[in-house]
Amino acid sequence: MIEATFLSPKDEALEFLMTQPTPEAIIDFRPSENAQARMSYLLEASRSNQLTATEQVELDENLALGHWMNQLKLKARDELTSQ
Repeated sequence: MIEATFLSPKDEALEFLMTQPTPEAIIDFRPSENAQARMSYLLEASRSNQLTATEQVELDENLALGHWMNQLKLKARDELTSQ
């Protein structure tokens, strides 16, 4: 039996950054379908007040990571426009 490897959004971002991506690659970066599906679940559970404390921490960390990645993408765009 083959087990699927699931990386957290944070681990996905870290692995991506370890590749020393170009500004274009940073702008194009998107979380995996698994990460997007997990985030959708967490957001829906949050809206219906059904998150566990652990899930709330996970949601907060993912939202912070999303904000950080958006800031990184803005910096990458600035880098490209200043060239």
